[in-house]
Amino acid sequence: MQGATNLSVVVDELWRCSSDRLELARTVVKRLTTDDWLILTGWDFAATFGPISGSLTLIRPQLILVSDDWNRPLYKASLIRLDNFPNYSPLISYSGTNLGVIADWLPPAGRSGDVNRDPAMLLVALQFIRDHMDSTLLSPKALRLSRISSFADHCSLDDDYFRRLASWLSAITPYL
Repeated sequence: MQGATNLSVVVDELWRCSSDRLELARTVVKRLTTDDWLILTGWDFAATFGPISGSLTLIRPQLILVSDDWNRPLYKASLIRLDNFPNYSPLISYSGTNLGVIADWLPPAGRSGDVNRDPAMLLVALQFIRDHMDSTLLSPKALRLSRISSFADHCSLDDDYFRRLASWLSAITPYL
């Protein structure tokens, strides 16, 4: 799954967008491939349930493995089509889709229920983090914190979760 993916092309489109990124993201989310969804949901799962940093292994077609910084396995999850598994309650579901992430192995302390995400917002967050976070981190502290909050607000995400997504960007970069 290494190399240029459709997801990297989609994020590039968002970067070049001069109008409403969210509107474009809502359109392009329909073009995401199975691999794109695995990358996007793996990133989201790691940021939601994983430690502040670690490693992420994605195995086609649906397996998500999160490890700590010492490469010790912490969590195992699967991306599923919810209509194929009506008896499963996803940890994360994605609005406007029939996709969700279920835990194959997650310690009881890591379980916290029903998270619903807007995949378009995740795409916009991915674009902001990929293209703006590096220069933002070089800013003075007050400006840096203000920009991060502004990016998070633009994506309708809370600051902490946006920062967790940013910390997991390096884990998905090889897949982009």
